[in-house]
Amino acid sequence: MSNGDAPSADTILAVDFGTATTRVLLFDVVANVYRFVGYGEAPTTIDAPYHDASEGLRHALAELEAVTGRVVVDDNARLLMPAA
Repeated sequence: MSNGDAPSADTILAVDFGTATTRVLLFDVVANVYRFVGYGEAPTTIDAPYHDASEGLRHALAELEAVTGRVVVDDNARLLMPAA
């Protein structure tokens, strides 16, 4: 950011699908600066028994919700997007 411009998104959810661990990190804007809110992690599930990276993501998001108290997925396991 330059010239004191405000960030264009109030919340950022970053996902890292690693070879051993899937991590999700949550950032929010506080006083026009991004601040780290919290993270969740889970074993990567690309290999047996799941063979599906989304399972590890689901577990990491559940941990993020538990740590931060924020709801990031709905009852149908869809990511909730902040209002634009």
